[in-house]
Amino acid sequence: MKPKRRLEKVSVVFLQIAMLFLVCLVASNIFETKQIAVGPFNLTGGLLVFPLTYIICDCVCEVWGYKRTCLLIWMGFLLNFLFMGFAAIVDAIPGAPCHENQEGFHAIFSLAPRITIASCIAFLAGSFINATVLSKMKVKTGGKRLAGRLALSSVAGEAADSLLFFPIAFLGVLSGLELLSQLLLQFVLKTLYEIVLLPLTTFVIRRLKAYEGEDVYDRDISYGIFEVFKRG
Repeated sequence: MKPKRRLEKVSVVFLQIAMLFLVCLVASNIFETKQIAVGPFNLTGGLLVFPLTYIICDCVCEVWGYKRTCLLIWMGFLLNFLFMGFAAIVDAIPGAPCHENQEGFHAIFSLAPRITIASCIAFLAGSFINATVLSKMKVKTGGKRLAGRLALSSVAGEAADSLLFFPIAFLGVLSGLELLSQLLLQFVLKTLYEIVLLPLTTFVIRRLKAYEGEDVYDRDISYGIFEVFKRG
């Protein structure tokens, strides 16, 4: 009998992808503190990076399966708080007499904890919805219609993410109308971002499957978000 594969054993490629994912996730939280002007629209800087975290999760879920994606999502959730915990400690320590940018540093990291909390809650909900939809559709379609599955799962995940993130992060900071317009605009743009990159995403997924020799189908599994903590 072939022994059960253990979640603890991961490839070098998976570790590299996980590191890229974590950098994108932490960076997006910092960039969310800046409003940027794109033509007539005001957007958050995190829009440039955050959709990449969903694309990476899609690649992991499609190649290695739902349980490995759970590992990635929880790693991002926990390390986000670790990073912002360190940032809060550094911010609380009085600056040296020669340090002339304390106000700028505080302006970023005094707002970032609220954004991090909002991002983590929204990210957990959106990412698990995205992974669950993608995983179930893969089994149902027998692995066919990859681009369609990626698009639909992204719409579901990004909708949940935006509906949670903006009220938690910016309620009381932005006016009601501006909050709603930002929510709708960024949902549309993040979804379009991922759709535009679909050819690249599908190419990467196919190359990963060929290189790693992996193409997991999540048949008869539990979709609980705490599955990663179970052995086997």
